Amino acid sequence: MIAIGTAAAERGRIQGVGARLMERGWEWTKRLSGVGGAQIIAQGLGFVSGILIVRMLAPQQYALYTLANTMLGTMKVLADSGISSGMLSEGGKVWQNRRDLGAVIVTGMAMRRRFAIWSMVVSVPVLLYLLRSHGDSWIGALVMLGAVAAYFWALLDWDIFGIAPSLHQRVAAMQRIGVVQSLGRLLGLVAMLAAVPWAVVAIAVAALPQFWASKRLQVMSFEVADLRQVENAGVRIGVTRVVRRVLPAAIYFCLSSQITIWLVSVLGSTLALAKLGALSRLGQIFTVFSAIAAAVIVPRFARLRSDRGLVLRRYFQVLALLAISGAAITAVFAARPREILWLLGPEYADLVHEVVLLVIGSAMNLLAGTAYLLGNARGHVTQPVISISLQVLCQIWLISRLDVSTLDGVLWFGIWMPAFQLLVYSVSLFHQTRRAAP
Repeated sequence: MIAIGTAAAERGRIQGVGARLMERGWEWTKRLSGVGGAQIIAQGLGFVSGILIVRMLAPQQYALYTLANTMLGTMKVLADSGISSGMLSEGGKVWQNRRDLGAVIVTGMAMRRRFAIWSMVVSVPVLLYLLRSHGDSWIGALVMLGAVAAYFWALLDWDIFGIAPSLHQRVAAMQRIGVVQSLGRLLGLVAMLAAVPWAVVAIAVAALPQFWASKRLQVMSFEVADLRQVENAGVRIGVTRVVRRVLPAAIYFCLSSQITIWLVSVLGSTLALAKLGALSRLGQIFTVFSAIAAAVIVPRFARLRSDRGLVLRRYFQVLALLAISGAAITAVFAARPREILWLLGPEYADLVHEVVLLVIGSAMNLLAGTAYLLGNARGHVTQPVISISLQVLCQIWLISRLDVSTLDGVLWFGIWMPAFQLLVYSVSLFHQTRRAAP
């Protein structure tokens, strides 16, 4: 009888544990499906647009598009240099006061536009040189510069006017604007590239719905902030304080985040650049995971109590989950590379080996980026001097060991570099967590 009672109690305990696990699993399923649904749709539309551009542009034109799109990202980071973070910090103090919040937005906008001008002064000559070196004509290069400048200016307004609605948690409305913008871009690409399959058309088509979206955000921003204010010296000082801390890292990010593109642009051929750009489109599948991690996992990680064991356990659990997801996606790419490469078109059908390397590198970038966000969420920021110095040394060593003038060498560089970054961020978090908690 005692044995029967013990067995029944054990079954009850196991069933209770199973019920709790199912309940937690259902809770996380609802949370993950409910957060960022519109954002995931927008990213899906962006993925389709990217594949469409790859298929409709000739490799030489797609190489020019890759250069322009990469430089846009660089210009955007340089123009921000921490201004958005500073505005969020200052705006968070006065978000309930429409007048003061308006002063924050106006001041940040003025600073952002001054930085944007300097960003263009630095970036435009570099882009002009790269476009010309990869076969674009003077007229074509100048027209491309005009399209890039227009798109860049629309992106500036989008970031700034999104701050006030974000502080008031008008996330759903902002996401709807993002979905409409992405859909407009997709439809515009379908209509225009079929008639004029040029890289500059793809950039210009993307700029138009971006202007519309920025104007919609401006209207939303005016509803919660008085944008008729003048620049505020106190706000400018507060934002500048953040910029001084972020600017060195921003400059390094511009040089390192797209280093594989820069290496192929300078050392490789136009065809290799087109191939790398096309493969990178497939790697965008990991943006869904990074968006979910940023929206759901990182905030919860930041709220963990200061328990060294708990923090480290959750940190490695998150990385393990992402690693398993990345391995599963890599296995699919390795098993069916030709079917996946069909998405890119016949010009890229021979990249069977390269597509597997690309997806491995994308998975490593996901892990390294998440590790960086998790460390920052706990306030365990790796010292920029140490982190940047170590990464530069690693980059120099890899460049000396790999033939980065070839696509294969650049892809291996894109695997080993984020692997090293993951190691640096993990060691830093482990060390600082041990110091912060008993």
